[in-house]
Amino acid sequence: MLNKLIGLSVSLLLGLLAGCQHNPVYPDIGSVYIYTNPDQAEVLMDGQMLRLITPVKIDGLPVGLHTFTLRHNNFKTLSFPLEIKPGQTRRVYKDLSPITLQRKDTLSISAGDMDLTSEGEIFLTNLWGGNITVARMDENGQLSVADNIYAGASQRLIAANKSANRVFVTRQKPDGEEELVGLEIISHKVIRTIYLNNIKYYSALAISPDGNILAAADSLNKRLILIDSRLCTVIKTISTTGFPTDLSFDRNNPMQIYVTQSVANRLDLINLESGAVVNSIGTGNSPGGIFWNNYATQVGFCNRTDITFTIVNIDNWTKATSGRDMVGKIIVGACWTANDIYALWALDHNVGTIYMPTWQQTSKIYNIAPLFEIALTSDKRYLLMLNTIQLVSVELGL
Repeated sequence: MLNKLIGLSVSLLLGLLAGCQHNPVYPDIGSVYIYTNPDQAEVLMDGQMLRLITPVKIDGLPVGLHTFTLRHNNFKTLSFPLEIKPGQTRRVYKDLSPITLQRKDTLSISAGDMDLTSEGEIFLTNLWGGNITVARMDENGQLSVADNIYAGASQRLIAANKSANRVFVTRQKPDGEEELVGLEIISHKVIRTIYLNNIKYYSALAISPDGNILAAADSLNKRLILIDSRLCTVIKTISTTGFPTDLSFDRNNPMQIYVTQSVANRLDLINLESGAVVNSIGTGNSPGGIFWNNYATQVGFCNRTDITFTIVNIDNWTKATSGRDMVGKIIVGACWTANDIYALWALDHNVGTIYMPTWQQTSKIYNIAPLFEIALTSDKRYLLMLNTIQLVSVELGL
C-alpha cells in the first residue's frame, strides 16, 4: 500500500511539473547599447530627442521597429532602423562621416548682388559693366553664362522672378542718386525706369513669391517702396521705425513682409495692405541677412557687427541668439541647409557651418576675396558664394 501511495504521489508530481512547462514570458520592452566613433553623439529615437549621448545603454524601449538618429557636431547626421525585441539587449556600433565642403567651380565676375530663382537661374549684377549676367549650374556644380541682359549702366542690387518675366536692378545716376530699372527677362526690354527724389541708396530688394510686387528698402528715408512688378509703377510707400536693411516676404502670407532695421535694432512683420506692424522683436546691432528654415516655422537674421545669429519662432515670437564665438569683422549672410540642424554662415572671407543644437562652428571653406552673399540651390545640394571677384559653387557634404 505504501509503495502504491508513493507511486501515486510521484505520478501526480510529475503530472504537475509537466503541466507547469511553458515558453518563458518576456516583457514587451527591450534595451540597446549604442556606440559611435567618435563618441559624444546625440541620440534621437523616432524623431524625439532623448537627451542622451553615446556611448549609452537605453532600457525600457517598446518592442518593435524604431528609427534611431545620431547627431554630432562636424559630422553628418546618421539615421538607421533597429528592431527592439522582447527582453533582448541589442548592441549597435556606428562610424560617423565628417562633413565636407567641396569647391566645384568658379565664374569670374565683379558682381555686387545675386538672386537665385526657383527655376535655378542665377541673376548677377555687374559693378563695372552694363550687362546683367544670367548664369546656370549643371548637376555637377559646373557654372556657365546663359544670357546677358543689357541694363544701360552698372548695377548694384538685383531681384528676379522668372515666372513673372521680370528682373529689377538698382542703377546709380550721374548725380549720385539711385534709380530702379525694371526689365523683361525674355525680351531684354526695359519696361520702365523708376526714379524717386532723394534716394541715395537702396538697401534691399525683394520680389513676392507670385512675382506681383517688388519691395525696395529706402534706408535713408526709413521707408519701404512697393512697386507693381508687371507695370513697374509705384503702388505705395510704408514708413518704418528704423533704417531698413533687409527684406523677406512672409513664406506663409505673401501680403506680409519681414524687415530688419538698424539703429532701432528690430525685426518687424509688416502688413503690406495696411502698413501696420503685425509683430516686432528686438535684434542685435546692424541686423540683416534674413533666412528661413525648411518648414517656414522659423525665421533667422544676422546681427552683423555683433557677429551673432538670432532665430525667431514665428508661431509665438520667441527667440534665441547664438554666442559670440565667431572671429571676424562682419557676418555677410546665412542660410539653413536641407538638414535643419546645420546652418551656413558667411563671415568676411569664410563660409562655415553652424551646428544649431549647440551653436558650435564646424567646417569652413575660404574665399580669396571678401564675400557679398551666399545662397543655396533649390535642391540644397550646392551652395553659391559670391565674393568681390567671382561666383563659386560648393557641394555640401552634409
